[in-house]
Amino acid sequence: MAANRFNFRVWLEEHQTMTRTYHVEDVPTADCDTNYILMQSTGLGDANGVEIFEGDVVRWGSEDLGGVRLFEIVFADGAFMGQTASGFFHEHPQHLGFAKSAEVIGNIHQNGDLLS
Repeated sequence: MAANRFNFRVWLEEHQTMTRTYHVEDVPTADCDTNYILMQSTGLGDANGVEIFEGDVVRWGSEDLGGVRLFEIVFADGAFMGQTASGFFHEHPQHLGFAKSAEVIGNIHQNGDLLS
């Protein structure tokens, strides 16, 4: 599946599970009987072709370029950004260069300890 910024996935709090990817017209409505967190696709794929969503934890950088960092993908100030555990924002993760060299290693809901 090609990445599409109008794709979503859903974290179901009650069941502690991640659902499949939804297209915008298939997203559960607000009257759903369980608590959920909706995560939008960035529209980009990582170095392995994995679609990058809000809430994903990505590994980016290299030892040659100052080290490897882990970022949570967040939507802030009208754009997708990478945020470290200490609150540092990578300003342009939506830039193709970032995505093509980043690797999704998990998400904050199922792998909350990755950023610790």
